[in-house]
Amino acid sequence: MLQYQIVYFWYYLDQENISNLILAKELIQNMKAFKGNLIIQTLFLRGVTDGIEINNTTQKEIEAWLELIKEVKPLKVMIYTFHRETSAKGLTRIPESELQQISERVKKLGISTLVSP
Repeated sequence: MLQYQIVYFWYYLDQENISNLILAKELIQNMKAFKGNLIIQTLFLRGVTDGIEINNTTQKEIEAWLELIKEVKPLKVMIYTFHRETSAKGLTRIPESELQQISERVKKLGISTLVSP
């Protein structure tokens, strides 16, 4: 089984930069080429680091992510947050209850999930 990890950070780099959008589209097309025979791992976090707010748990972010999940149709989605301190100060872990809520939304799409708090 191949695992493919969505690195959702591209969204925060520069939404106006067309090269980032092309890379994201290519990534999605590459994942779709597996025809569902893949596991998507997604790290959720929030905070401010180097003056940049990072939060991929907002309603807008979760909705966009779920659209990608629906499009790719993976075998399973692994949902987690970081476990150890990061080198980027100011980031916070997402509580397990929030990760479980995200998981339930994925399950409603008919996709298996694994939550690792």
